[in-house]
Amino acid sequence: TNEFVMKQRDLIDAFSDHTELTVGAREEMTKWIYACAKNWMGQEYSKSDMKKLIMGKNMPPQLLGSVPQNLFQGKLVQNSLLTICQGKCNTPPRLPLLLAL
Repeated sequence: TNEFVMKQRDLIDAFSDHTELTVGAREEMTKWIYACAKNWMGQEYSKSDMKKLIMGKNMPPQLLGSVPQNLFQGKLVQNSLLTICQGKCNTPPRLPLLLAL
């Protein structure tokens, strides 16, 4: 179980490095892993596993809402792809996370 939790933490670390996630958001995700991952067992490190974490029902809504603006030092959510319909529609909270993969 501890090995699995450590792999999930490593997954978050790699994702955080890849997306230049802020320290605060990285810490929030790491706390979530330590609190919940022992109940998930059976996943391995990969982009597809990270996608499963993002798309799954286990990630708290407040985490889904706070992490996107911290990806790539906030540059991803400022990208015109995501801001073009700002004010006209809401960007799904998982979209920036999935684009960051």
